[in-house]
Amino acid sequence: PLSLLAQALPSIPSLLSTAKLTLGPKLPPAGTVKVSLKAEKTEFYIGENILLHYCIENLSTNSIGFSVGGDYRGGTRAHRFKVSAVSSEGREATDPHPSQSEMGGLSPFPSPNPGETWFEDVPLLRYRSLDQPVEYTVTVFHALGWGERQPNDPRVQTIKLTLKEPTEADARQVLAAFDKAKGYNGKTWGEKGRSTPDFTLLKHPAYLPILTERAATGDKDSLVGIASIPTPEATHALIQLMAAESSTIGALAAGALRFRWPHPRPNLANPQPYVWPWRPLPLYTLQRPPTNVWREEFHGEARTNA
Repeated sequence: PLSLLAQALPSIPSLLSTAKLTLGPKLPPAGTVKVSLKAEKTEFYIGENILLHYCIENLSTNSIGFSVGGDYRGGTRAHRFKVSAVSSEGREATDPHPSQSEMGGLSPFPSPNPGETWFEDVPLLRYRSLDQPVEYTVTVFHALGWGERQPNDPRVQTIKLTLKEPTEADARQVLAAFDKAKGYNGKTWGEKGRSTPDFTLLKHPAYLPILTERAATGDKDSLVGIASIPTPEATHALIQLMAAESSTIGALAAGALRFRWPHPRPNLANPQPYVWPWRPLPLYTLQRPPTNVWREEFHGEARTNA
């Protein structure tokens, strides 16, 4: 058996090359499939959870097949979607979660019939940070198992979205929409999904007053929102919540404060990032501790409330 395997090994690369050439995926003929990118609206407040719909419509007289899924477990998003966003000022939006892991996942085998549309949802803010009150041009691409990206590729779709600066009144409307959306249990493969609440997106200071009010009444989601706001005022709110009537909120606020406490050895010549030994909040989306969020006068009150 070993000798037979040794004889076969040299031919394997050529066989794979031939298979790739003769059986490789191709784009469907023009006019048989329509790919589009849609959103429920085109204007959003900073902090809203923006959900895009990547739509694959079968225009042919036969069923079509493509490949999606199987690329999300262990990360914050589906890895096969390639997403970019450029502001009207020409700045490329940054990746909020550049450190990703991928451990596969379940994958459907879509084959929509003539006239049917398959929907793939793209939670935009898991791919790009849209945190300025400007217009963004968002581009989304998925190979769909049809080969590499090509010039004038119909799988490349764009949409223009406008982000607006929220006032405190606007922030309350966004939180009310979050509360209303909590009853949604998730989408079914191929169907158009709905936006879900994500309190880690509420990084704008306009959300701090209402989040503080809600956290003081025991709302843990709101405390996650406060912990996501990179300002000294949010740090002070966490310090005050350490003394909340709810012992759970107090403990969670203290845990979140650990991400903001100054480095314990700032005088090192080459200080290394301090890794907190535990994470008491669902802050997996927080890639690194926020900076410039501490004031010297916080030390005394933090120790008192601890």
